[in-house]
Amino acid sequence: MVLAIPLSTEDVIAVAEFRAALRTFLRKTEQTARSAGLTPQRYLLLVETGDEVLDYRKAIARYAGAEQVVTQGGDHSLQSFAEHLPRVVRFAGLPH
Repeated sequence: MVLAIPLSTEDVIAVAEFRAALRTFLRKTEQTARSAGLTPQRYLLLVETGDEVLDYRKAIARYAGAEQVVTQGGDHSLQSFAEHLPRVVRFAGLPH
């Protein structure tokens, strides 16, 4: 849904500056995480293609290199979570 809200030049500049600052923040936090040993292999991605809030394809791209489980259908509540519990336990290295 696109909202037709008139923006002033100052609003457009403020949004552009915010987006640039956000990109810088994300880049720096990614570098910090990697230097601390938090690589994609330390993540387990569980997503459902029917998520109405988040685009699962962006998550797949964002967590490239991580173990990924993509379930067809579902929604933002991750309806299939219970099915993945054994895998989550194994991934976490917990006794099962």
